[in-house]
Amino acid sequence: MKIQINEIENENENETEETIKKETIRIFFSHDSKYIKNTTIKQFIENVEDKYQEKIVVKAILRHSKARINRDDQLEDVKIKKGDVIVAVTTPEYIEILKKEKGIEILEDSESHHRKEKALPALAILLFVILTAASGIIDILVATLSGVVAMIIFGVLDVKEAYKKIEWDVIFMLAGLLSLGTAFNVTGASALLAKIITLTVGNLNVIWVMILLYIFTTLITEVLSNNAAVILLTPIVIALALESGVHHLLYVYPVMFAASTAFLTPIGYQTNTMIFSHGLYKFTDFFKTGIILNIILAIVTPIAIYYFVTNTFPVFF
Repeated sequence: MKIQINEIENENENETEETIKKETIRIFFSHDSKYIKNTTIKQFIENVEDKYQEKIVVKAILRHSKARINRDDQLEDVKIKKGDVIVAVTTPEYIEILKKEKGIEILEDSESHHRKEKALPALAILLFVILTAASGIIDILVATLSGVVAMIIFGVLDVKEAYKKIEWDVIFMLAGLLSLGTAFNVTGASALLAKIITLTVGNLNVIWVMILLYIFTTLITEVLSNNAAVILLTPIVIALALESGVHHLLYVYPVMFAASTAFLTPIGYQTNTMIFSHGLYKFTDFFKTGIILNIILAIVTPIAIYYFVTNTFPVFF
């Protein structure tokens, strides 16, 4: 792939000075791009030139790791599909516009965009945050915020970059769920749910309750984020432990671990979604692999937690 792209870029060397000032980029079209399915490369070019008055020259299209070079406009009538990568030459101004468009990503060469001179300060700040938080010298929240401030002070990031990376929707969602968790405790809803669960599974051994909690949390975290699942379920399982007369960690730990096992669907976690878009996977591909992982972990993890907390192996029957 790298060799193919280099060959495409080398074709620009003999072009005019105006073209040389432009940049060669790779435009990735994800599953939610408005251009996939019904848009040809020619229509894409015309849309760019009409809407933004920017010239864009398509050099090649990369599909399923194979490159087709656009000689004599042979690719004009090729329809853009999910996962396609177009190698094109355009202005830096239009590159910035593309970066903001939904369903399109600019695949940048990491070496050319890394600030190598800032690598040591970034590594030092990261180690500082990890060591101070892990040793308990500084609270983890203070340590991470201090690390962010240090990154900006030493020029590893600028303020605009840091602000751009903040996911406000996640912050507001977690703030709302924290309030919901508090409301569960204050109103007694957690205790009520715990009593209902106790009546339902009261005759089961502790290990079976742990396995059921693990499975339930795994399903919940496919819909909610892992943080949201923990915030929502933790007050309930603590109340359940108190109601059942067992150590609260036996029920809290399965929730904590299961909340990070969103393997069943591509929407369960951000990384799943990213791979789903880039890797041309089907929705069912995640389920086929994820169900096996979840079954194994739903058995192994509760047993390990039980042994860790009680120093004994669980009794199933």
